[in-house]
Amino acid sequence: MFKLLKFKDTTATTTIPEGMTLQQVHSEMLGLMAQEHTNHHRMGQLYNYIVEQKLAEKAGFKDARDYVSKHLVDLSQSALSMYGAVAAEFSEPVTRRYGVTCLYLLLTYKEAVDL
Repeated sequence: MFKLLKFKDTTATTTIPEGMTLQQVHSEMLGLMAQEHTNHHRMGQLYNYIVEQKLAEKAGFKDARDYVSKHLVDLSQSALSMYGAVAAEFSEPVTRRYGVTCLYLLLTYKEAVDL
């Protein structure tokens, strides 16, 4: 039997305002979700720009993957490739609404059934 352990982060500097309503929490959660999807879409656009303009090669790297592996080590290449694929096919508002993962799965399905 496993026991669930809870750890308290004592370094946290943000707090939840006392008396927030469910609607206020809901609105803030939607805003945070939208920011994440917006950031992923923008990261995909930037990655696509690096690839299309051959910026990494011009700077002496083998390719964009080589640059990412050396200079953006906290960002997985698979995630960045997913963001780029979605950014190439969908607008930022669509990405914000449906999310990168769902849209990438849709692209994968489209490819699998050869649409």
